[in-house]
Amino acid sequence: MGRSLELEDRLRESYLDTMELVIAILLGEQADAVFTSADLGEIGVDDTEPRF
Repeated sequence: MGRSLELEDRLRESYLDTMELVIAILLGEQADAVFTSADLGEIGVDDTEPRF
């Protein structure tokens, strides 16, 4: 079980690294900008936390 949890952590880290790169490519110079929940709502993005 310990190995599975370790692999899960590594997968999550890899996923977050990949998403940071994708965001940087999509947003360009605005990649480091801060967006509020209201900003996201204005463009139709639902930022509700997912339920697991």
